Amino acid sequence: MTTENKKVFVYVRDYDGKTSVEVSSREFDSTYCSDIPRTVSAPLCEMEIEVPSISSGEAQKVLSGALLENLIEEREKLRAEFHVKLNSLSGRIEELQAIEFKGDENE
Repeated sequence: MTTENKKVFVYVRDYDGKTSVEVSSREFDSTYCSDIPRTVSAPLCEMEIEVPSISSGEAQKVLSGALLENLIEEREKLRAEFHVKLNSLSGRIEELQAIEFKGDENE
């Protein structure tokens, strides 16, 4: 596989009191502050890294595969949530039916 050099920009970020070092392919040339999300970011350094060269078609395959994995994961999460809610509703229905049945016996 062929490779190429890419410049990346490393910066320090503080978001809601949590500090981290982040990397971006976009130039980061100034300090950024925002009161709304409580975010402060400042440039740290620039680096060149070697990355694989891929065609647009190969990139699309990677993106499609990642999207497919994400959708399958989301589907399984929804199935699990549905199962929990269905069991909860079924339990409540059974409790109400049991109360109703006991009420019929006392008459």
